[in-house]
Amino acid sequence: MKFILLAALLASLAGCKGDLASTTDGAGPGTTSSAVNNDVPINTKVTGVGTTAIRRLSREEYDRTLADLLGDTTKPGSLGLPEDTIDPFDNNYSTQRISQTLIEALENIATEVSLRAVEADNPRRDALVGCTPTAPDDTVCFDAFVTSFGRKAFRRPMTAEEVARYRPLLAYGLEDKNFYTAIGLVIQAMLQEPAFVYHVEKGVPVVGRAGVLRLNSFEVASRLSYFIWGTMPDEALLKAAENGELETPEQLRAQGERLMADDRAKERMVRFHAMWMGWYKLGEQTTLSSAMRQESEALIKRVLFDEKRDYMDLFTFDETFLTPELATHYGMTAPAEVDGGWVSYGEGGRGGILSHAAFLQVVSKFGDTSPTQRGKLIRERLMCEIIYPPPPTVNVDEPPAGGTSNCKIDRYLAIQESTGCGACHEIMDFVGFGLEGYDELGRFRTAEDEDAECLIDGQGEILGTGEFSGPKELGQMLADNGALEDCAVTQLYRFAYAHRETASDAEALAELKAKFTASGRKFDQLVLDVVSQESFLYRKVEGAE
Repeated sequence: MKFILLAALLASLAGCKGDLASTTDGAGPGTTSSAVNNDVPINTKVTGVGTTAIRRLSREEYDRTLADLLGDTTKPGSLGLPEDTIDPFDNNYSTQRISQTLIEALENIATEVSLRAVEADNPRRDALVGCTPTAPDDTVCFDAFVTSFGRKAFRRPMTAEEVARYRPLLAYGLEDKNFYTAIGLVIQAMLQEPAFVYHVEKGVPVVGRAGVLRLNSFEVASRLSYFIWGTMPDEALLKAAENGELETPEQLRAQGERLMADDRAKERMVRFHAMWMGWYKLGEQTTLSSAMRQESEALIKRVLFDEKRDYMDLFTFDETFLTPELATHYGMTAPAEVDGGWVSYGEGGRGGILSHAAFLQVVSKFGDTSPTQRGKLIRERLMCEIIYPPPPTVNVDEPPAGGTSNCKIDRYLAIQESTGCGACHEIMDFVGFGLEGYDELGRFRTAEDEDAECLIDGQGEILGTGEFSGPKELGQMLADNGALEDCAVTQLYRFAYAHRETASDAEALAELKAKFTASGRKFDQLVLDVVSQESFLYRKVEGAE
């Protein structure tokens, strides 16, 4: 049986710039949900409201939501949905596109997941349904399931009209003489509804503020949960929305503190950093690559959550978590623990997360390190600078050539003498030169090859700031000059609101940066500051700048 609910709405959205102009709350085209309470306080003078539009669950969010909703941990979204555009995050609404491939993938996944959910040997089935049917067409049990499951799947209460809309599916249960056939079809249909697939933030217009909308409590609950956990609101958060306890910044901060105390927050913020710094795609096919990921995850959790240190310690910390295999890979002293332990860097050029193989292998090219790509990564991701692409006549798929030397650094220096290329390469390559003492897998080296024909001095420079050698000095320089501090706030803001900042966001961003500094650069407080800004309760319609 095919469900075209999602396809129909997506077709209607194709010309409306990604905004839910034709719906009221995500219940379906042209419907209204009286169960969604919009009677919330509205501040007509609220400032710093950013522009957002309808956005789809990322593949990661989709899989986490299915795991919490149905106990399905097969990660069908990561396997079957089209890849998300990484910019550097996977949730930017402006990069999401509607396609037939997407619609078909959502339908296929919904079909497979719903069949697994109602299998007779699924121990979670009865708990999921919540009642025992007395007949294949038990309307009371059916309506109770639709009401309960829909509230979780859509992250808001169901209306009586919506519940009735699914009731015809009972005919399939009666025909099949199996009540759970109808239940499976409900799940299949709901998993294709816009209210499940999308973050729906309709809101209520603020009088006198063109394009500014006040979100209702359930929309706020979803915004909060997906930012901190990357998944649907739990029962406590839905109850808070029902009870009017998500209407003030103080109430949001209290809920934010509760969410941050959960292990799901740790995993979500690890993913934020992995996407931001580029190592989110690091594979786990081998014990070594798994250890590389574990090293970075352990440092993030220790600095940000366990010890709640100054955030800049993430880039300067003098210890790291190693397994014996990773220690051998680095040429460092192995920990006593077989499963891994904390080891001091001691004297040398390593320090902080920029020393990790997970980070250092992100932008390898031509079978080796790329000073240009490493410098570009630092400038764009950690300093939030804009690096413009090379001229279309430049072939970036060929290694640099030029000069009479066989040494890589000389070839890269020759690029800077090229007409029109020198200015950009200077600001990138000199940063990359300072990391050349570490190969594409994060191992220390003193020469480009075993014959030591081309020695590496590892000296780099951030033009206008100073010289450095190695990731430890680079991390300290970034921590000291303020650019990294401001950029970290900006990147988290982009992640929270699923878009790059515009003029509308300037005031909110400036406030967050000031609070971050005042807090001693505590990351957990920064997250709470984001959700407790009054602007977190509002949104601005795209095009209303």
